Amino acid sequence: MLSMFIANCGVKPVMLNYRNYVGIMMAMLIATTVGSLSVFVIGTVAKLVMDDLKLPYGVMGVVISMQRVASTLSALFMGYVIDYMGPFKILVIAMSFSTLSLFLTPLSRDLWMLLLTRIIAGMVFSAYWPSCTKISSLYIPRSRLGLATAIFESGSIVGVLLTYILIPYTNAWKQLFFIVAVISIFSLLTIIALLPRGIETGYRQLEKRQSSMGGAIVYKGVLRNIIIIFFAFLFALQPWAFYTSWLSTFLVEKFMVELKDIWIPISLFLLTGMAFGILSSILSDKIGGLMGRKIVLVVTLATTSITLFMLAIEKGIYTWVLLALAIISHRAFLPLAWTIINDITPANFVGIVSGVNALAGQIAMMIAPIIIAYTREVLGTFDISIVLLSIFTVIPIPLYLWLKPFKLKEFKSHRNLILNTDKIT
Repeated sequence: MLSMFIANCGVKPVMLNYRNYVGIMMAMLIATTVGSLSVFVIGTVAKLVMDDLKLPYGVMGVVISMQRVASTLSALFMGYVIDYMGPFKILVIAMSFSTLSLFLTPLSRDLWMLLLTRIIAGMVFSAYWPSCTKISSLYIPRSRLGLATAIFESGSIVGVLLTYILIPYTNAWKQLFFIVAVISIFSLLTIIALLPRGIETGYRQLEKRQSSMGGAIVYKGVLRNIIIIFFAFLFALQPWAFYTSWLSTFLVEKFMVELKDIWIPISLFLLTGMAFGILSSILSDKIGGLMGRKIVLVVTLATTSITLFMLAIEKGIYTWVLLALAIISHRAFLPLAWTIINDITPANFVGIVSGVNALAGQIAMMIAPIIIAYTREVLGTFDISIVLLSIFTVIPIPLYLWLKPFKLKEFKSHRNLILNTDKIT
């Protein structure tokens, strides 16, 4: 029992060979890509849906936002469910429901059916990133945690880009949804094939052996880190909420261009940011653990804040350069926000803590577009909103620096009690 108690305090409980954990990383990337597709595709074809179903802008906005509302509500308990049932089982369930929603959406003939399909997609969306974070904590070598997280976190970009790539090859929004649903089915089958045999059984055996005594001892420390992580990610995700909501409108107003003129550069910025996210995670792995994560995290968040502030006051030709730096640096940060959870959290609490991180992210994605829209309407410019985003991005830096891991010495006073329990069992 003592050895297993130590495992709860952060030692890797399961080790797989190179081929197995690479397969797991690929499975997680495929899963988050499907998760992104299931919720982002509706925004890409929103105008086509509105024209077909005769929906006004306000109603369509409610349809899209209901996904976030559902994700926020489910995030309240998703972390606990992941810890209890196991991340692989939850991931497969989430992908199954995402696929179902993708098939049902083009069958919608009225507003209520459309809302139902989007609520289904939103309810399971909050399972993807916490499940992958939990999987990484259990099965990915600690020296590869940053890389694994960066790879599965890249699914948020791959999913968005796929929707735009598929649009020219489809004749209608319903056809696009069916194509994405078929992709989702094949993705689910691929994930099942990639996962090593017996891995779910191994997880259940591990959970049965978890020490409730160890969980009680670390609860106070976990709660402290949960509070810090919640507010840190809530503020840190504000720029991404801007990039995925009002960025295109901001650029259209600033440069007096059409949407088709900005798609290519924005895609290039996102792809470059995805690459830098992987590089920053590898760098944090090389530096080592929590310290490496904090160093790279401070640099990327500080760069994002500075470039956003300059973007708000810059009126010349350097706007594109500043925007590129702001997007790339923020994308380089995002994988670290998930990886750092594994650096500070015992394995049996990772699902709960990452679920809280997901909850903060969903709230950020809801409130930021509203704040930006309100300031734009009242002040007639996006510049003030971007300055606020710059300030918000600085706040998480001291919060993340405040995080600290659990160390074995914190539990030495309980050694004799655990040994005595071992003798009884």
